[in-house]
Parts: sequence; C-alpha cells; structure tokens
Amino acid sequence: MKPEPSDKPDLNQRTLTCVGLSVVCGIVFGQLSNFQDLGGVRIVSLTGDGTVADLLLIAAAALTILGGARMTVTLRPGALLFLGAVLLVAALAAPAIFVHLKPGAKVTIAFLPLAVLEFIGAAFLGTGLRRLFWEGRTTPRSIQKEPDAE
Repeated sequence: MKPEPSDKPDLNQRTLTCVGLSVVCGIVFGQLSNFQDLGGVRIVSLTGDGTVADLLLIAAAALTILGGARMTVTLRPGALLFLGAVLLVAALAAPAIFVHLKPGAKVTIAFLPLAVLEFIGAAFLGTGLRRLFWEGRTTPRSIQKEPDAE
C-alpha cells in the first residue's frame, strides 16, 4: 500500500530548483561578461548567433533545471542513479570523446548546456543515493521528537 502524498511542499525540490537557477544565472553572467577590458564590462554573446538565440538557450537551461527538480521527486532511486550517472558521464566525457574522434575539427561546444547536464546528473545521482541509503534518516536531528518529550 502506497502512502498518501502529503500536501506540504517538498523543500528538497525547491532547494534544488533555487540552486540550479542560481547556477544558470552565474554561468550566464560569467559568460556574458568580458572582464579582460579594463575600461568596463563588455557583453558578449553566449552562442554567437545573437540575442534571441541566447535568450532561448537561457530559457531552455532554466526549464531543464525545473524539469530535473521535478524528476527527482517522481523517479525511483534506481532510475535516478542510472540517469544521473549517464548524464554526468555524458557531460564530462562528451567534449573529450568528440575531440578524440575528430582531431582536426574546430568545434565550439556551448558551456551552459554541458554545465546544466552536469548539474542535473549530479543532482540525480545524489538524490538517488540519499533515497537508497538514507531513506529513513532524512529528518534532521534538530526537529526530531525526543522519546521522553511525550
């Protein structure tokens, strides 16, 4: 028999969403700003295709973070572990494999999508491990009821 879903919001999902969106904002700010010019900050395109493509990339990254945060609640621990490991390895190994397969090709890989995939993969892996090994021990000690308090 499955337990009834609670009406309380899942704080882990909200925390993951906030951290993920702040990661996206930090990456975007870091990539859009050119600090090499000492006279001031110059804005540079993320994709090189203009403002619309940059905004679409940022929106896609934010939606991916939101979808990943929702998936951490709905997927089982085994699926989270598998999907997290696949995304993490793909994000970390894809550039190296691509360069190894085509040594003469000049390709620029967008950093934001790889960073988002790496973040989502690590979040899936961490959530799956936490649910698999520490499912019964997720309540912090500061809010646990003392057995003598009753």
